[in-house]
Amino acid sequence: MNGHAQGKLFLDDGYTLDQLSSGNYASYEFQLGGKTLKKWIENWNLDYTQEGGLESVVITNAEDLKTTDFACMMPMASRTPTTLTPTYDPATMTLTIKNPSGSIDLKDMRDIHFGFTGEDLNLCNPETHFYRWNETIPYSTLDTN
Repeated sequence: MNGHAQGKLFLDDGYTLDQLSSGNYASYEFQLGGKTLKKWIENWNLDYTQEGGLESVVITNAEDLKTTDFACMMPMASRTPTTLTPTYDPATMTLTIKNPSGSIDLKDMRDIHFGFTGEDLNLCNPETHFYRWNETIPYSTLDTN
């Protein structure tokens, strides 16, 4: 993963012929870089009861990610991450990220973060994910320019 990757995912019901013209489909754009997979919704008119989740995210040519030991999904509507399981396969040089509780919910997914403890900022840990205010420094003494 020495650079970045991007792609799109298109979902429809699999049998109706007019879904593209009627707009009854889901379309997402994904970008991978900096040990984060980001998702943007391009179109989301598919009945959610028809839409499934991702079984896994597989990153190919990922030898530089072989030490990955944490991963999580940040949801759209909350700050509580869902813990995911990263598994590196040296034979195929792929990193596979899965939800041990089932699929990765595309409707709820905002970002997937991953990395190596001790080397990468763990955006999955609430203690390191947000800025903290140091109460010992009076706000009035900070230079806000």
